[in-house]
Amino acid sequence: AANQVQFSLLSRQPLDSGLFDLCEELGVVPIGYSPLALGLLSGRYTGDPEEDKDKLPPGPRGYLFKQILPGVAPLLAELR
Repeated sequence: AANQVQFSLLSRQPLDSGLFDLCEELGVVPIGYSPLALGLLSGRYTGDPEEDKDKLPPGPRGYLFKQILPGVAPLLAELR
């Protein structure tokens, strides 16, 4: 059996909640999806709202990215 969960540097809930430990206990293989946090960690964005405004995806994801990017700017700088 397998369990597919969102897991990245920005989405650590499966690890922090003990889900991965439970999966191991039950013999379930956790499969992480979106390791680049829906594109936030892809290298496309700088975390600077002015620089990134033309790169944001349309719709709700773009709005979400606009809210999140300033907070992840230090991580993006470190990854570069």
